[in-house]
Amino acid sequence: KNRRSKMELARYLLISTVCLSISFIIYRLFLGRVYYFQYLRAFLTISIILSLLLPLSAIRIDYSVLLGHRPVAAGINMMTVPYGNIVLSDTHEEGFFASHYVLFTRLYFAIVFLMCVRIAFQLFRIIRLFFQSEKKKRGKNILLISSSVKSPFSFFRLIFLPEDISDKDEAESIIAHENIHASQYHSFDNLLVELVSAVMWFNPLVWRMKSSLHMVHEYLADEGALNTGIDRLRYQTLLLNHVS
Repeated sequence: KNRRSKMELARYLLISTVCLSISFIIYRLFLGRVYYFQYLRAFLTISIILSLLLPLSAIRIDYSVLLGHRPVAAGINMMTVPYGNIVLSDTHEEGFFASHYVLFTRLYFAIVFLMCVRIAFQLFRIIRLFFQSEKKKRGKNILLISSSVKSPFSFFRLIFLPEDISDKDEAESIIAHENIHASQYHSFDNLLVELVSAVMWFNPLVWRMKSSLHMVHEYLADEGALNTGIDRLRYQTLLLNHVS
């Protein structure tokens, strides 16, 4: 029963990884030059969710060559007669992954555990900053100002700002940028893709999709901030200063 559950997990990961990879390849081939960032965000997030749900359907893949046995004649044992004695010989041959499934399973779950610990540490850091920071209400959002914050970021409706921002126009531009992240709930996408990359850490396309989703978020935030009436030249200068 334990082995069967591991086989089911392998089937789920295989189908989910294939779906996610195909989605990202389509994104890169056909949507790479599209500048409707809301559509790009929707495509990426829906692709991730569908890739998690499709393996739960009735789709079945025969992976016995990799993970199971490879019988010569299903359900039949061949009889050999060495030295006149009848011996029943099992003709099932172990596949490579089947013969090492314990090692691969332990390695997989060890890395998943480390990735989840990393996510938990990041969430703990956000909670700690929440209690350490000075709080100011700003519309539906809460501004949290602290010397421990090195670079501005948002988490759902919480906007974290460094304490040493002295220029008022710069501060307003940063808040406008982070407000778009908060109001469009980009943190939901980020948390989802972090969990998926922790489970599918072995797939390099998952990491590429994660990077692409973050980039789309930044484009959306820049676009939304400029639509609030911020001077475009000053905003570009601000971005260059932060890159520096």
